[in-house]
Amino acid sequence: EALTAALSENVELRVLSNRAAQHFDANVELSAIGRELGVERLITGTFLRAENQVRVTVQLVSAADGCVEWSNSSQHAFENALALQDQICAGILSSLRIPAEAVSTASTT
Repeated sequence: EALTAALSENVELRVLSNRAAQHFDANVELSAIGRELGVERLITGTFLRAENQVRVTVQLVSAADGCVEWSNSSQHAFENALALQDQICAGILSSLRIPAEAVSTASTT
């Protein structure tokens, strides 16, 4: 939700809630999801936690052909989850060629 909030602050982007894609089966092609939702790109990701370490892998995928436009995997101490969130947002914004300062990252309370 924080990534959605950060990205949606930019008026140049049309950002759908992650709930919009939750009803799709994991076997559905990303291009089909993109067509049905009417979006150009999809963000996919995985989260793995082992004790106090967390690894997050995020991909920005073209809905037209399923090609990965940007991917990042990073591992941090779980205590730095907010910094990790900021890093992921900045990477996605960079891949979209949107200046990071154009979108402020959301914080959670």
